[in-house]
Amino acid sequence: MKNQQIEDIYLLAPMQQGILFHTILAQQADPYFVQSSYTIRGELNAAALEAAGQAVLEQHPVLRATPVWEGRAKPVQIVWSDVKLPFQFYDWRDLTSDEQQQRFDSLLLEDFKRGFTLTQPPLMRHALVHLSDHVYKYLLSHHHLLLDGWSSAVVMKEMLLAYEALSHDRCVEFETRRPFRDYINWLRQRDLSAAEIYWRAQL
Repeated sequence: MKNQQIEDIYLLAPMQQGILFHTILAQQADPYFVQSSYTIRGELNAAALEAAGQAVLEQHPVLRATPVWEGRAKPVQIVWSDVKLPFQFYDWRDLTSDEQQQRFDSLLLEDFKRGFTLTQPPLMRHALVHLSDHVYKYLLSHHHLLLDGWSSAVVMKEMLLAYEALSHDRCVEFETRRPFRDYINWLRQRDLSAAEIYWRAQL
């Protein structure tokens, strides 16, 4: 990556630091590689779906972030600009249902083995498989450094809203959300000694 592609740099949240530590420690079998697959029935505009994923990626800086830890006292995350969300399209309509299932199982395994190189953005990708005239399989893979369960649901909701707009040639309008950097800044301003006293009392 070139310096002019850097949009922002800030610290990792404590939870992200823990995830990064365990990911590096695990080396080959990444415990924080997440796959989500969905069956879609009905008419589908593949180009609009791909564009919707890209629109969401561009909307949220944290989805374009990668960690840097080597040679640093504290790891940071770099937000990159002009990041392209990988999208793969497969047409398996000429295969039997058993062959399709075998292919999809292989796709899941290959995708898992591929994992992510933590220093190369984005730490997410998606794929669409055309099974029959009105049936598709959609696969979204990401690293837990970017998303947890709650934020994954938000991303999927925004993708659906963006898809609906783009498939009807309308502009995508996202709800205004505070960037993840604001949360990092809030964490840095907290009184950690008071937090320690509180949690010791609770636990």
